[in-house]
Amino acid sequence: MSDDSETSSSSVTRRRIQKIAEWIEQFDYTCYKYQTRTFACQGNLRFFRSFVIYRWIVMLLWLTTIVVTLCDLGKPPSQYSKDYHHYLKYFIFISNHALIIAFVQVSLGAFIATRSAVSHNVRHRPLAPDPVGGIELVYWKLHELSTSLAIAVSTAYWLMIHPQRKTPSDLNNYLTHLVNSIYCVADWLITGLPQNLSDAWIGWLYGIWYTIFTFVYWHFGGTARVPLDESAPTREIYPGCTDWERVGVTLVCFFWLGCLYCMSHVVLCFLYLLLKKLQPPIPVIRLENSEIDQPRVVRFRRRESFL
Repeated sequence: MSDDSETSSSSVTRRRIQKIAEWIEQFDYTCYKYQTRTFACQGNLRFFRSFVIYRWIVMLLWLTTIVVTLCDLGKPPSQYSKDYHHYLKYFIFISNHALIIAFVQVSLGAFIATRSAVSHNVRHRPLAPDPVGGIELVYWKLHELSTSLAIAVSTAYWLMIHPQRKTPSDLNNYLTHLVNSIYCVADWLITGLPQNLSDAWIGWLYGIWYTIFTFVYWHFGGTARVPLDESAPTREIYPGCTDWERVGVTLVCFFWLGCLYCMSHVVLCFLYLLLKKLQPPIPVIRLENSEIDQPRVVRFRRRESFL
């Protein structure tokens, strides 16, 4: 009897897990290669070289943001002692990690769009509606991660870190905790890349990695940046949140950050679903094999409009 009851309970559990998986799949979409090469409103009808210009502008904006925050151009000149240790500590903050991840994904986006413009004769012909793979797949997943992570990090900063700051916010704070979210959401709306509910695990995986990183950094004596008005360095990267002498508090903070990431991701997924229902259907042309352009070097004519 006990074996029968265990078998029935396990089958019930499997059915429940299957129902949950089926429910999550309702909010998953296939990302096609043409979506990494065109604006959201285009479909696959035509390739615009203006999209390449847009991708490079976005990449330069992110690069400028990283340079400004890395060199502390947006902070008062006398707030910190600027030795090389100070600049190396740029890479211990999760908000700066979010900037770097976003820069990597927009750089991949610029590369994909430029490669398509140079190696395919697709100016006047539809793009093949093939699912993403390889570098396009990596770009799409990084796009999902960076968008949700930027919103989560910004929310956590203004709710948890900012109220404890002894100094007023400066340009660096606004760039890393406000402008980054505006960049990501705007780029998401313009490109129209899908947000899949099942991809929330990517953010949790990154969160686990960053939690381990802060522990290792703390364990080996790493310190935060030291303002000039403080005599001794603190070992907390974020005051009150990354003090590994209070393990419970630290783990709760990271768990809450993971929950913020999940909420941001879920909101974006439902917004994507809402946009799909509200916007008129975008035409997508199915191509025969003979109609798909093969990669080749294209020499653009001088009189041909670049846009």
